[in-house]
Amino acid sequence: MSVRWVRELSFGYLFAAVPLVWLVVKAAQRLSCRSKAAFRVVAIGLLAPGLMLALPGAVLSTSTIKRGDNDQSACDVGKAAAALTAPTGLGARARLIAAPVDNGPELLFRTPHRVLAAPYQRNASGNLDAYDFFAARDATEAHRIAARRDIDLVFFCPGDIGMWLPAHPGSRHFVDQLSVGQVPSWLRPLPLPVESHALLYQVVEPRSGPVADVSHVRHDN
Repeated sequence: MSVRWVRELSFGYLFAAVPLVWLVVKAAQRLSCRSKAAFRVVAIGLLAPGLMLALPGAVLSTSTIKRGDNDQSACDVGKAAAALTAPTGLGARARLIAAPVDNGPELLFRTPHRVLAAPYQRNASGNLDAYDFFAARDATEAHRIAARRDIDLVFFCPGDIGMWLPAHPGSRHFVDQLSVGQVPSWLRPLPLPVESHALLYQVVEPRSGPVADVSHVRHDN
């Protein structure tokens, strides 16, 4: 059902063109030859707006344009899935992943894990906690949410966060702190393929501690 919401309903208005064209054709069939010339002008005026609205959807649906491999915003959950599903590693048991809302569905599809947030209206509490987690002003605030929700893993793409976060005057969001290597001791960086453009952390301590600079940590290819 979620696939239909995303893929179909966004362009559902295009199907309104079908009955409109049928009505125009039926009306034209009832007119005399003298009236048909004037009716063509009216018909074009009625159908043209619908065709113009359909054009963007048609172009997008057939587009083959892709972002380059070097685009740092090209978040690729599929490239990260191997590390998340390794049977002798993270895939040995189902874990709870704190990830931006937009990444939730694909993580559910590609991995055996659970997600804190996903774009589903029945997951309001999880979505709010994920928002508060990534938008936290400091690691202590984020850790309280991680402990309360029993979060196991933290996943996000620095170049494509996938959620809107308001600015905090004079301070960074927790997700921004992680992006620049300011990682609290209760999180341990885990390697992911560089081409995934993603970062992954494991919750390893029950209580928060001082922030450690791990900006030098490299990801495996």
